[in-house]
Amino acid sequence: MRPAHVSKIPRGVDLEEAYIGAELLSFDLKPQGVFIAQVAQACKKDGKPLYRQLAVQVPRRAAKTTSTTMLALGRMVSRPGYKIISTAQTGDIARRMWREVVQMLDQKYVGMEDEDRPYKARVANGTEELRWSNGSTWRPVTPSPLSYRSQAADLLIFEEAGHIAPELAADLRAGAFPTMDTRPGAQVWIIGTPGRARAGLLWDALVAGREGRSGYGLVDYTIGDDQLITNEDGTLNEKLLRKVHPGISSGLTTMEVMRERFAGMSPFDFAAEYAGQWPADGTTSAIDMEAWNAGAVPQVPLPERFGVAYDVAPDSSSAAVCAAWRDEEGVAYIGILEHRQGVSWLARTVHGIGKKHHLPIRYDGIGANHGPATEVDRMRGVKVISSPARDMQGATQALVSALADGKLRHFDQGSLTSAAEGAAWRQSEGGRYFARKASANDIAPLVAASLALWEFDQTPERRPITIRRATSA
Repeated sequence: MRPAHVSKIPRGVDLEEAYIGAELLSFDLKPQGVFIAQVAQACKKDGKPLYRQLAVQVPRRAAKTTSTTMLALGRMVSRPGYKIISTAQTGDIARRMWREVVQMLDQKYVGMEDEDRPYKARVANGTEELRWSNGSTWRPVTPSPLSYRSQAADLLIFEEAGHIAPELAADLRAGAFPTMDTRPGAQVWIIGTPGRARAGLLWDALVAGREGRSGYGLVDYTIGDDQLITNEDGTLNEKLLRKVHPGISSGLTTMEVMRERFAGMSPFDFAAEYAGQWPADGTTSAIDMEAWNAGAVPQVPLPERFGVAYDVAPDSSSAAVCAAWRDEEGVAYIGILEHRQGVSWLARTVHGIGKKHHLPIRYDGIGANHGPATEVDRMRGVKVISSPARDMQGATQALVSALADGKLRHFDQGSLTSAAEGAAWRQSEGGRYFARKASANDIAPLVAASLALWEFDQTPERRPITIRRATSA
């Protein structure tokens, strides 16, 4: 299984050190471990690391820590005097993870006298150190700039980096990274799963790696922002999880275990820990504008069958009516029928469209949308459909998925593009939606377009009824 994002790997990367570590831990080097080792071991012609900083995002239960530990140990054994300093979100957690490494080594050399082992481990709260017979060392420290004063390191490891407080990131960079200044082959590994905010060591390293900045390596298993780990009915999307979780394909865990974890967690926490999806926030754009701009096409007439929906801004300052449909190849088309200030015009306009085309009208069943729906219903002759939260989640995801798949077309109408540019995410326990209040622009056209497409998808195509007459023999 290939990560969603992985840095360029040169040919002929030497993985011997990774296999040495695998032997020490009596553990197989899984495919995800191979990717990590290939990126970490990639070198320039002068032998220095191609990537001085490496971001590793791998779901839980997928041998993330074991894979990096194997390579770190392999380097200790192979490189005399090699110095490793590791930390995590707290000093206690850093020391616990270090002790687990020592315990795995002890299992490897069980029955051997301490003086005959190729390593010595000092286990003392605050001054732990693993020392190999060739002078290489590994020390766990508290995540504080003071922990790195007057130190030198060939490898800095930041475990659980997504959960290291973002406000510490700048201090750690200033305090820890200078330990590598006199070590020409030094490297930083920033490892973890998503944190609570798109900020901090891991997030910054992921962004740098995804952008392909020089010196930044990346191994990133994630479903990204355009997919949900839940199906429309709120159940676990097992097909998607299989594509992103290497622990399932490599036999480290099972789908049965994943179902148990999903049942005991919120969908957002599960998506973060097991699918590499960072929580949306005010900095997260709901729409990929590069993909949006690529989907602009000249306006075309309405087809025979299409969906219609409206949406009103929370303060009733504007409202939009949109149409949507799909062609025979499943490509979605969305467009604005009307977008005006205020709402006094809305009920008459919506009723006229519905009556002319013999179509129901869909709307989001909250807030300012109720008044116009009641008016349309009083006029009779047009059905109005209130969309519950589950439908809103499905409509939002259907539009974003069509965009991500390159199957969304729009007519480059100014207010619809403006809505796309300013749209932000809103998350709730049931799923995610376009955020009305947090968005930078009026998103009523975008919400209406997503609901119109949802209405089209939910309404089966009417087919003519064929009456067969019995024939006499």
